[in-house]
Amino acid sequence: MIQIKKIIISFILIFILLFSSITFASSLLFTDVPEDSWYYDSIKFVSEKGWMLGYNNLFRPDDYVTRSEVATIVERLYRSINDSEQQKIDTIIKVMPNCVSINCGTGFGSGVVFQGGYILTANHVVKENDVNIMFYNNDAVSGRVLYRSEKDDLAIVQMISPDYDFEALKIVEEAQVGESIVVIGNPMGNRFTTTVGILSNLSRFYKNYFYLQFDADVSPGSSGGGIFNLDGELLGIVVLKVMDKNADGISYATPYYRIKEFINEKLK
Repeated sequence: MIQIKKIIISFILIFILLFSSITFASSLLFTDVPEDSWYYDSIKFVSEKGWMLGYNNLFRPDDYVTRSEVATIVERLYRSINDSEQQKIDTIIKVMPNCVSINCGTGFGSGVVFQGGYILTANHVVKENDVNIMFYNNDAVSGRVLYRSEKDDLAIVQMISPDYDFEALKIVEEAQVGESIVVIGNPMGNRFTTTVGILSNLSRFYKNYFYLQFDADVSPGSSGGGIFNLDGELLGIVVLKVMDKNADGISYATPYYRIKEFINEKLK
């Protein structure tokens, strides 16, 4: 009985605190917001985002911050977070049919069908010219390496007698540091594994070349897999992960502009 009373009292206290915080928020009146104030950036942010009703975009409210405005901020923030998660799910559904598992006899790798019967992968994945390709629906076809680029660590594989209708994969025009990404590959032979993260750097210099740096989890077997933005556009091809006990979440991909140059050069 005492335990039940404690629980009830705890809920009452939590309710009072929540109500008090809303009441306090509703009584705030920012008649002036100096740039050196600790809340300046927050007010500027919600004002520009349009999350705070009653603002005139000059960082000063037209009236008191009401409970409805506080509720609106919370509700819109909640929807923003959930919309982002749904966008990732939609991206995975969209690009998964274009993702493949590649087996060249020496191990598993990954790849993406970018047009017709052509697959893009990492050069070091396809050590042999003849490979086996598996799709997400478990169908399989044979393939043969047509073109290679050691400096870009890229290769184009042509499917032999493909009887599939693939939607052309769009390669992005530009990328942004911090944008969300989806990576699909076959780490450790676990086919069609999806991980998410962000682009950490757009021009990381490594072994005489520039790469995209990202933080999504990858492992051996992920190489050759695609990195996609949330519009389902190809940003890069996974080529390596920094394997060091002191490193965490540092992986590199051949960037979209080098992919375009390689494809345009080989498939004129």
